[in-house]
Amino acid sequence: MYTDEGSTGIVMENNLVYNTKTGSFHQHYGKENVIRNNILVNSMLHQVQATRVEQHLSFTFEKNIVYWETGPLLSGPWTQVNVNMDNNCYWNTAGQEVKFAGLSLDQWRLQKGRDQHSILADPGFVDVKNLDFRLKLDSPALKIGFTPFDYSKAGVYGDPAWIEKANEVNYPPLEWPPGPPPVTIKDGFEETPVGQKPQDAQANVENKGDSIAVTDETAAGGTHSLKITDAPGLQNAWNPHLVYSPNHGSGTTRCAFDLRIGPGVSISHEWRDWRVSPYSVGPSLSINGDSLQATGKTLLRLPLNQWTRFEITAHLGKNNSGTWDLTVTLPGQSPKTFENMRTASNTFEQLTWLGFTSNATSATVFYLDNLEVRNEL
Repeated sequence: MYTDEGSTGIVMENNLVYNTKTGSFHQHYGKENVIRNNILVNSMLHQVQATRVEQHLSFTFEKNIVYWETGPLLSGPWTQVNVNMDNNCYWNTAGQEVKFAGLSLDQWRLQKGRDQHSILADPGFVDVKNLDFRLKLDSPALKIGFTPFDYSKAGVYGDPAWIEKANEVNYPPLEWPPGPPPVTIKDGFEETPVGQKPQDAQANVENKGDSIAVTDETAAGGTHSLKITDAPGLQNAWNPHLVYSPNHGSGTTRCAFDLRIGPGVSISHEWRDWRVSPYSVGPSLSINGDSLQATGKTLLRLPLNQWTRFEITAHLGKNNSGTWDLTVTLPGQSPKTFENMRTASNTFEQLTWLGFTSNATSATVFYLDNLEVRNEL
């Protein structure tokens, strides 16, 4: 179920939605829609999504059953979206704590005023495995106002011959497409002409004095490097930023690169799992001025206008350790290693986004060279 393009005053009720990929319900943008008395079961990535923050009431979500195994309950900026939510029944069959945009149910109620009478309880379907979503007589969902409906009546109606024709269709079993293949990145920027953006990356700039471009001004190896220039007065503090999509889902990933920082830089380097929103953060470090920081601690001081080598290693996958290692080699010194640092999010599993972000609000410059991102199973 999907409301978009300013959908207004639409009521969606008494629907059964199951085995979808990107949510059983999603409102992009709209006004005062009502999502009521629906059964929403087992979406793969997330269950309910809202993506546009608007001043008016976007929708009311009430007396629904949301039942799932994988992914978070909510996707999008739910702490900002203007919605009414109450008298819903939520149940995660994997035994994971149900979170509402990172908040517990008590926090969700106290801070956002939502779901005051909703429950976290198994709704008591007759047989989910065999797609029998009728409720047992003692279902707790009945106590919060859910009204059972006969979903078997859904489908084609009208002329008997037309109904019979529709019933003749045999649908093949559901098959999910494979995810994007893992990518190995190795770029010293030697093959990219000076002044051009790097290959196989998203170079996000506002063109207001900020830039990301290959240069021959300096290099850690060869004759080229990548120059990232920040500027004052940008609309977004996270610009310019450089993004790669390695799509590493298991095994061990190693990311290595050389950095040369100028005065006043504010840089963050993050690994993210962007399969859901809000995303999960894995290894993450920042450089403010000459201070290298990670996991809330200052690790060491970096020299200005000299090349420093970084190597990051982390395990990926569902049962990863939730830790990562960092080795930093300052010019003319032995490597310094920081081991078993905790990832920023305990839900980080896959490396789908790897970025370098300049967060400065003044004119600054740093250089990147010899980037390598490699995965071993």
